[in-house]
Amino acid sequence: RTGHRHDTIMIGETAAYGAGHKGYGASMDPLTFVRAFYCLNGAYKPLTGTAATQIGCPASGNRGAFVGAHPALFDAAGWAHHPYDFVHPPTFKRSDPDSATLSGLSRIETSLDRSARAYHQPAGKPIDITEWGVQSRNPSPFVTFSQAQQAEYINEGEYMAWLNPRVPAFSQFLLVDNAPNTHYKKGTRAYWSTFQSGLLTYPFDQPKPAYYAFELPIWLPKPKHGSNVPVWGQIRPSSQRKAVLQFKARGSGSWANVATVTGSGPDGFFTTDVQLPSAGGLRISWSGPGNITYDSRIATVS
Repeated sequence: RTGHRHDTIMIGETAAYGAGHKGYGASMDPLTFVRAFYCLNGAYKPLTGTAATQIGCPASGNRGAFVGAHPALFDAAGWAHHPYDFVHPPTFKRSDPDSATLSGLSRIETSLDRSARAYHQPAGKPIDITEWGVQSRNPSPFVTFSQAQQAEYINEGEYMAWLNPRVPAFSQFLLVDNAPNTHYKKGTRAYWSTFQSGLLTYPFDQPKPAYYAFELPIWLPKPKHGSNVPVWGQIRPSSQRKAVLQFKARGSGSWANVATVTGSGPDGFFTTDVQLPSAGGLRISWSGPGNITYDSRIATVS
């Protein structure tokens, strides 16, 4: 009736884990939310009686009636998720079983699949990462990661999402760092409680290393020199989809071309293997429109 029948509509918008937040309450672990959202208990069986009505669910636990009354829970195009972990690298997996950071997406996938099957509905709903990013220090002194680590981790995070066939979308947050919260004393943790995950600094819009990492993503799943070093990267959509991989040995002052790569598909990803004779650094060098050359961050080769 609204004209949005064929739009992509997602549900969820869950966080990676729950936490207490001084001043505005608490947030819930995502798997706890999924079970309650689908009116299921810890064993993924429909809630009944008081346990159901206490959280606004029907007391009967009738599966067919629930599906009929809540079609959006089963027909939505995907589940929106924000798998931030503000203090650990992307590969860190939290021990709490109801959390789902980027390295623990399988948990929320399993939870959604079990929820669908509990009502005899198809499983496999896509997980759209509608927000993710890595915060960096300077100017905030309270953030765990340096700007160089931020650049490295946003490439690793996108690679991890790319590996997962259930993830069709991956959105960087933010473009520009948030301004500090001036309701609090300058320099305090509360003052710097805003997001510092931008690619540009606030207020001057100066590029952080993450800006160039996002512009030309590169990741080495096994960053050790040898005859077949796997390389993953992306040349974002453009009329010019070819780029060069360049290597510089440790201690050397010059770059050497080691391979030509072509971004494929609508998103411009590529994978290849290259021969790297020693420790050093690898980068993507790309000539875009107007023959302007852009270089990725330098991926360390051990």
